[in-house]
Amino acid sequence: MNRRCLAALARVASTCLALLPASALADTFAAALTQGKPNLDARLRYEHIDTDPPYGLGITQNSADALTTRLRLGYTTAAWKGLDAQMEFSGTYALDDDHYQSTDNLKSRYPIVPDPGGESLNQAWLRYSGLPATAITLGRQRLAFDNQRFIGNVAWRQREQTFDAASLVTRSLPDTTLQYAYLSRVRSFRAFRMDPANAGVSCNADFACADTLGLDAHVLNLAWSARPELKLVAYGYWLDFDFDSAARRDTRTLGLRASGSAAVGPLQLGYAAEYADQQGIADSPAGTQADYRLIEFSAGGKRLTATLGHEVLGGDGAYGFQTPLATLHAFQGWVDLFVNTPAWGVRDDYAGLAVNVERIRLNAVWHRFEADSASLRYGEEWNLIATRPIGQRLGAGLKYGHYDGDARAPDAVRRSTTDKFWTWVEYKF
Repeated sequence: MNRRCLAALARVASTCLALLPASALADTFAAALTQGKPNLDARLRYEHIDTDPPYGLGITQNSADALTTRLRLGYTTAAWKGLDAQMEFSGTYALDDDHYQSTDNLKSRYPIVPDPGGESLNQAWLRYSGLPATAITLGRQRLAFDNQRFIGNVAWRQREQTFDAASLVTRSLPDTTLQYAYLSRVRSFRAFRMDPANAGVSCNADFACADTLGLDAHVLNLAWSARPELKLVAYGYWLDFDFDSAARRDTRTLGLRASGSAAVGPLQLGYAAEYADQQGIADSPAGTQADYRLIEFSAGGKRLTATLGHEVLGGDGAYGFQTPLATLHAFQGWVDLFVNTPAWGVRDDYAGLAVNVERIRLNAVWHRFEADSASLRYGEEWNLIATRPIGQRLGAGLKYGHYDGDARAPDAVRRSTTDKFWTWVEYKF
């Protein structure tokens, strides 16, 4: 399936609508519009970064401060003849952009807070749900598979990651969910520098930048679960980017994930185990190969939950396992020093403790990072978060991450000491 297939699907949809009686179309279209549902999401956030020493090309300042607000407004029509549609706009605004690098504001001397400003079309899709237990969606849309380790919408950033895609979700088989999508473009949460030598570096006046990346990708996810004790997921992700970089190569990833939970007395016990193999395709150079492993256990009750885990993104010194379309902030520490996997790979041993106190949710996580295929230590990280709902639609939070790099780490980024702090308030309707 390619871009011509997407255009053909759009023509078929238009033809089907044209064949319907004009009176029926007008009547039901008006009703669908008036009986739809609006959505509003407004978030005000402050982010502070402190690094010692500064790291990154052109960064000379130790600290950055970003006060931004995000407004997302959309409308989803009511269903008619199995069809509904959504249009959603998003705007991010800097209340003070003098002391941070947003990836496109050319403040390259400051550490990066990847929340570029401006307005954009966040979602615009047409969905058909007239088949049994099946939905087909065409257009710009939000996609999030499993725990978003491979495909996600990066909800943490002020600008969401969405995809120009044709997608299908069906639950027509018992206990089974099949998801497939063809992706022609990813609209990222940040701006990318269109320079192969420095594709991961923020924009400057000398290079063109873009917040969208063209690709020719097929993503397939098949999940089966008859009981809470076992959920099996098999997946395959074929990603062919129009613009490649060292951390965004063309790859094929095949994997299998098992997870589940069960009550044992007053405790709820949970587990997850996963393995994936990644190989280069299309324009990837020889040697693009690595694997992914995960094992995780949890135990908890009504107020307290503990988690232990071991995650490995393999690497051999030439290439490290990459997940360029993931919600990366949710993994390997909130300081975000491993969003691009080092060539030696990364092993993440972590332990977490979550506590509910009245209406406050507290969570602490400790990480130890090491290389996968060499005797190299990267560092350790502590993460702390507290969130609290305020009424039904309002919420607030505090979040902190501290990374302490090992003096023997192989690069300046992982040898650094970095602190990040966030506080926010968010309203959803």
